[in-house]
Amino acid sequence: MSLIQKNHMPADADRQRIQDVSEMRTEIYIPAKQNDSSTDDIVLLGAFPLTPNEWQTIRLEISDHCLIRERGFEIKPVINQTGLVSISNIRIINTENHVLWSAHHDFCQCSLHGDAEGIYHETGIQVVCYGQQAWIKVPAVSNLPDCPIILKVWIRYDQNFQGLARNCNFLSLSLTKSRKQNAVLQEHVRNLDLKISGMKADSDKFKADCALQLKQVRYDLHIQKTLTSRYFNELAAAENLLDDQTELSARNKALSKQNKSLSKQISVLNKQHKKLRKLNKEFYKYINRLHYNLGSLVKSSRWKTGDFLLRLVEFTLCRKKQPLAVDIMRKDLLYLKNKHKTHFHAGKDKKNKSIDPEKKIFDLISSLRKDYNSIKSSARWRLGYSISKFSPMRFSKSGHKTAVENLEQIFKQSDQMRKKDNNISFKLMQKEVNKLHKSFIELEKSKPWRTGSSFFLIIDKLLLRGNRPTSMDHALKKLSEYQNEH
Repeated sequence: MSLIQKNHMPADADRQRIQDVSEMRTEIYIPAKQNDSSTDDIVLLGAFPLTPNEWQTIRLEISDHCLIRERGFEIKPVINQTGLVSISNIRIINTENHVLWSAHHDFCQCSLHGDAEGIYHETGIQVVCYGQQAWIKVPAVSNLPDCPIILKVWIRYDQNFQGLARNCNFLSLSLTKSRKQNAVLQEHVRNLDLKISGMKADSDKFKADCALQLKQVRYDLHIQKTLTSRYFNELAAAENLLDDQTELSARNKALSKQNKSLSKQISVLNKQHKKLRKLNKEFYKYINRLHYNLGSLVKSSRWKTGDFLLRLVEFTLCRKKQPLAVDIMRKDLLYLKNKHKTHFHAGKDKKNKSIDPEKKIFDLISSLRKDYNSIKSSARWRLGYSISKFSPMRFSKSGHKTAVENLEQIFKQSDQMRKKDNNISFKLMQKEVNKLHKSFIELEKSKPWRTGSSFFLIIDKLLLRGNRPTSMDHALKKLSEYQNEH
């Protein structure tokens, strides 16, 4: 019953077919066209059983709604005895439950036909059906969109007339209220008549006031004439300004020509800039290739063997590690790579600048603290510190603080600054970073670290291992990157 069923047989035969299904039911169908007495054009939408003394919700899905737009539809309660049919709402919705049309507050547009008499009220309509030929006609709904629709009817059938008696009592009470309101309105009309009589007496005064206002208007017209003469004078001055504006427009044209020439020059510069970028990319590739070849040279077995033998001789002679040409080449290549990044990666620099500098410094100090703790807990430091502790020569001069004490003091000061959360100047934070950099360099040059590093370096060389990065290398790398950025 969810689709429209076209009925090509007469209406009486169709109703006889439905009567076999249920004696009391509700029929919903589309009537015949206007000025058409035949019943062949009637379209039955559906028939639903009607249970007495209960509210029922009729839901009917309609795929073709063109007939409802043209003719509307009719609701016919078929009952076997006289009774009261109540309809609280008739609603047309779409498949998404959006209301397209509703007769909740406007049941007056529905009409009753046949063996039916009804009462319209705020909550719906109540129909007294005293025969089987009673129906409610809903007019055509012309503003329905082209989509599948669902018809919902809330209906109730009562065999007694208690609900109708309640509505009659309500209507009698509303009639008494309307009579009282009518008496109040009559008194209001009398008061208005008195006011009108008083307004007639004031009309003479109003005429005298109008005469005075007419004189004032004439005076205002005289002033308006003088103002118009001034306006024409100002208009002549505006024409002179227009002449000046034409001169300015000519100058603007000349400037536009200059702008075109400048735009051509800019396009040429852009082309040159593209060429430079290509050359820079090739140069960067060449630097990367050199860096890769240099790394493969250092990692080769020949280089490792020769470097190990020379380092062994230097260690036996208690000499410091001398900077090699390879290290200088590595440093220069890294410098060129960093310079390329700073010049041709401006977008990354803008993102880095958007970060709060104070937060960046605090993050740097926290990472350096982790590196410092890992250095102190490392086997290199503990071995070198224990050897230097029992050696006759100390690794720090008397009267000066050691690098370890300096680092611990700087970390304590940074913790105090973070707890205070005051507006600390960027220069002061920069000084703390510079102190950290110096202290880490002193820590790297100290005898405990050098002793432990050289011992583990000999072991790595004996085991043919490469130089493994340490926490000291990580801390110095972080500090050098920060110094290069700022």
